Amino acid sequence: MRKISVCFIFAVVALGVGTHVSVAEQTPSRPQTPSVTAGVMSDGGEGAPVTLPGALQYDITSQINGRAYRIFVSTPDNYQPTLAYPVLYVLDGNLRFPSANRYGTNSITTDPGIVVGIGYPTDDFGDIVQARLFDLTPSPVVGPTQTVGGGLDAFLRVIEEEVKPFVMTRYRVDSAKQSLFGYSLGGLAVLRSLFLNPESFSTYIAGSPSIWWNNREVLADEAAFSTRARAGELRLKLLITSAEDEQYHGNDTQRLAADAKDGSRMVDNASELAARLAVLNPEQITVVRTIFDGESHNTAVAATLSRAVRFALSPTMMRLAPEVLARYVGIYQITPTITIIVRQTSDGLTGQVTGRGPYSLFAKSETEFYVEDWGRVTFERDSTGVVTGLVPRQGPFSGTSAIKVK
Repeated sequence: MRKISVCFIFAVVALGVGTHVSVAEQTPSRPQTPSVTAGVMSDGGEGAPVTLPGALQYDITSQINGRAYRIFVSTPDNYQPTLAYPVLYVLDGNLRFPSANRYGTNSITTDPGIVVGIGYPTDDFGDIVQARLFDLTPSPVVGPTQTVGGGLDAFLRVIEEEVKPFVMTRYRVDSAKQSLFGYSLGGLAVLRSLFLNPESFSTYIAGSPSIWWNNREVLADEAAFSTRARAGELRLKLLITSAEDEQYHGNDTQRLAADAKDGSRMVDNASELAARLAVLNPEQITVVRTIFDGESHNTAVAATLSRAVRFALSPTMMRLAPEVLARYVGIYQITPTITIIVRQTSDGLTGQVTGRGPYSLFAKSETEFYVEDWGRVTFERDSTGVVTGLVPRQGPFSGTSAIKVK
């Protein structure tokens, strides 16, 4: 064990901006719009707890470590019990689930998925801080008044042996598409899971990971992981993010010396790790490194969650033959003044709406395509297979058929 440093205080205080909401098992009826008289709104009453439509929460007690957890779950609006869905597990569920819920379950640019937040059965922020500090750190450190941390390995067992089976008994899960997201100490926990049990998830997202914890002890298991990766035993995706302002990179020698003495190196630690892992086996292990410019540890949370959802739930694409793609090339008339022009390139297809684009199109199937940073379109065909039109699935013309005119 080592004495606690400034990094420890940073991790406790800088938890990021979380939205505090109540999660209800049933969506409440829409409230009546308050009446307005003479330009003055009527009394709004006492107010009511905010709810997350479509989200449920379950309180459980682990048989592994005896600790209590609150499991938050949300499903897509069009959830079908006969289909198996990818799952994104989100650590720090009390803080991160409300945002991840809406990012993950109904995005038009990702596959529909289930989002599971793992948190604690309390709304007290101080209790949440203490609970996460124990569960998300691999070994204890000596603090000013007490020894803290050290529950991570048992917590990872809770996730693997209790939480995942709990979810799978209640929801249809695609076991081959399960992702783990964590931020700060949660990012440290993600890396620990990656190195010790790389088959537990197909995708790992470590947001601003606290690699510095206890003299960077999480890296002790990197070598064993790397050996397995080079041998071709593993196939997975990894996203590591940081905020630019988490580490000073200027010319002030005093600040640079202070950062070096402190040992956190939040950005450099993450960059160096990502660089080492990226070259292990690029064919089977995808490593993406992202640094959010102009962001701090607290402000980068939202951007990290958004990127995490896209990374974890990115749609599986088909590779269509060039002669198949050629069938979609043409001009589609959606209104008298607006057209969508589909062109074929060496990489696939692009679509350009009048005054916008072009956007890359990626095939989800032979008729459904995802549109880069926009949504999706469905191509229409006649009984002989000839493409006759396309239908946007979002935006002002959602559901409107654009006729192929050329």
